[in-house]
Order: sequence, then structure tokens, then C-alpha cells
Amino acid sequence: DHASILEISERAFVELDILEKRLRELETKLDQSDIYEQWEHLHEIFQRRGGYERRSRRDAVLFALGFRGREDQTASSLSGGEKTRLGLAQLLMAQPDVLLLDEPTNHLDMEMRSWLEGYLTRYPGGVLLVSHDREFLDKACDVTAEISFGKLRTYPGNPTQYRHYRADQLEI
Repeated sequence: DHASILEISERAFVELDILEKRLRELETKLDQSDIYEQWEHLHEIFQRRGGYERRSRRDAVLFALGFRGREDQTASSLSGGEKTRLGLAQLLMAQPDVLLLDEPTNHLDMEMRSWLEGYLTRYPGGVLLVSHDREFLDKACDVTAEISFGKLRTYPGNPTQYRHYRADQLEI
């Protein structure tokens, strides 16, 4: 695959591009009442997934993850760590309703990591984050989940706040 970084980035928008095309098709038939409800539902999804902002989001993510000015470079020429970062970038650009991230700070420098913390705190969907980096988790999370004895429990606050709460509960 000799795709450029920009071409790989654009692949993140395939679903949004299809959704936008469907919205345009429906707009030609909006005089029919049942069509408007369909359009309204699809438009809400398009907006929630950041359809109107996708190109500016692409540019911001590429800049933050170190790819600005390298958009024409072939992705196959990237190092392993850079390919991992490009995969993370593609996922962030797609902006799914639920973002599942496992050790997302791998291959990120301090500036990129700080940017990702902020990005995740403002993420419009749900984020399930797995990491051994406690500082990152404390800055990026506002709800902590625990799976214990076959039950899932959630607690408001970051992991450090959860650990204090849990210690207090065990003491009681």
C-alpha cells in the first residue's frame, strides 16, 4: 500500500462521507413527510460524529500527533511507532460514538500526550480507556469503572479519587 498519510487520514471519513451523500439525496425529497424524519435522524448522527468539522479535526489531529507537513509522505515509510500514532490519529478523526483505547500514550512524546489528555476530556462520545499511566488516567478520566466479583461498578472521579474512595469503603 503506497497511500500517503493524507490518504490514510481521509479513510477515517468513509462513513461520514457516505452519510453526507445520503443526506444530500434525501434533501431532494424533503417535501415528503416521512423523508424529513429520516433526514433529521441521519443529520443528528452526522452532527454528533463531527461531520461538519471533519477536515479541521483531521488537520488538528495530524498537527498534534506530529504529521503536519508530512501529509504527502507514504505511510509505508513510517517507523513502527509512527504507524501506531497514525492509527490513533485515524481513530480520533473518525470520532466514533464510543472510543476504545488501550495504552494510547505509547509512542507519544510529552506534548502529544498532553494534547491527547485534553482531547479526551472534551470528546463528545464515550471513551473506554485502558492504561498503566496513572497520571494520564487522572488527567483524562472523570469516571472510573471497577469490575469485581462479576459486577461492573462506576464511580465519579478519576482513578486516584476512586482509590481513596475505595480505601474508605474498605475501612468502613
